[in-house]
Order: sequence, then structure tokens, then C-alpha cells
Amino acid sequence: MRKSPFFFTLLCSAIVSVLFVSCNPTNKQAKFITLTVYASDSLKSALTDIKTIYNQDYPNINIKYKLANSGTLEKLIEEGARGDILIPSKAKVLDNLQSKNFLLAGTRQNFLKNQIVLIVSKDTQNISDFKDLTHQQIQKIALGDNIQEASGKYASEIFVKLGILEQVKIKFVFMSKNSEILSFVENGKANAGLVYATDAILSKGVKIVTLAPQGLHSPIVYPIAILKTSPHISEARNFIQFLQSDRAEAVFLKYRFVVNSNISN
Repeated sequence: MRKSPFFFTLLCSAIVSVLFVSCNPTNKQAKFITLTVYASDSLKSALTDIKTIYNQDYPNINIKYKLANSGTLEKLIEEGARGDILIPSKAKVLDNLQSKNFLLAGTRQNFLKNQIVLIVSKDTQNISDFKDLTHQQIQKIALGDNIQEASGKYASEIFVKLGILEQVKIKFVFMSKNSEILSFVENGKANAGLVYATDAILSKGVKIVTLAPQGLHSPIVYPIAILKTSPHISEARNFIQFLQSDRAEAVFLKYRFVVNSNISN
């Protein structure tokens, strides 16, 4: 039976379509995988937004975040937790893990930067500077636990540099999370608190009194690296590259981070 020209045209079109789908490098019908990212909980809002944007381009890759303070992240990795990427809020965590061979060689880099701010409740009027915390009427200052929450380390450095640590340390109330510090200040359980700028802007119940000037504490750098246990190294590299794209940087800037382009490695 003789085939019509229409039949051959349809057949050729079908063959071309199949070849295009199978060979097109931008084809998103790739194998579905999950990337596990361990990250500082201060990155939660920004990373949540970025996940949505990333999945518009890579719907086959599920980004699974495991968020905690830096001390907890380090402990999890040391105890054998498996994953792909680690983004703590202090370099010492990666220093320790790198020395113990938990990181994939050559993947570590400085990623983001943060800042420490002094916060008070919305109706507080008598605090405008860090030195005001020495006043007798200031009874409680909420800040991060130096071991569990990295922001506490930087807060302590500020008081040392200002020469007022001995006057204020009796007032310290230590928290394991910046969200707890925000809650304490919002509810009046503390007169003031020190948190990351990126956390302070998320609360409607506190206001930022002042930003800690450069030099009052060591740089707050978020390093990033691929874990040696990663089963998806290529995809992990791709995600890190996306985190440094203009689209991702716009999100980080929205949440008051200092982006990679302004950080030296």
C-alpha cells in the first residue's frame, strides 16, 4: 500500500521531535534527585525564596534544607550525617571539618557576609547605642550562646572592643537561636538583644537601634563547601553556582546579606 506524502511528513516530524528532546541540553526531563543542604538557620528565609526560583529552571532537583545553628551543623556532620552542601555561619566550623577530611577538596569558598545589630522592642526609647546597655535600668541583654549560636561570639567581641564587657556580662541571657533572642526582646523579657541584621528585619516586634561598626567584631563570613559524602557532586556544584548568580544575589540583598562579589576569599 502506497503511503501518502502527509504520512511521511508526519513521520519525519515525530522523529525530529524525539531527537530534539533526547539531545537538547536544556531538557529538564532528567532523573529526579534530592540535594541535601545543611545551612545556618539565619539563612532560612533567603534560601526558601531561592529554592522556588531554582526549581523554575531545575524542577527535577529537590532541595532539602536542614537548618540549625553552626555548632549543631558541625556535630551532625561529625556524627555521620550525609548530605551534599554545608553553609555554616562561621568559618571555624569548616576549618574543623576540613581538618577531619569531611569536605570535598577544592570546593570551599567564602560565600556571604552578615552584620550584628542592637535591637530593642518597638516602644523602647532609652537605648540608642551599645554603651547605653551599661545603664542601671537595663537588666537583661539577650545574645547567642557562644558555643551553639555564632552570633554570640561576635556580640561578645563588641563588648570587649568597647571596653564594657565587665559592666554588662552580668546582664547576659544566652539563647541557642537568634529567633529566641528576637522573641525575648519582643515580649519584654530582655531590654535589648544582639542578632544578625538578617534576622532583625524579619521581626515586626523589634527595631534596630544601631549597626555594629566595622572593626568592633571579626568579619561574619558564611563559607560554603561540598561534603565528601555527596552522591551528587555535579548537581551540588551547579546549585552553588546558582547561589552566586544575579538572581540569587538579589534575594540575599533583600534579606540584608553582603553578597559574594564583595567578599575576598
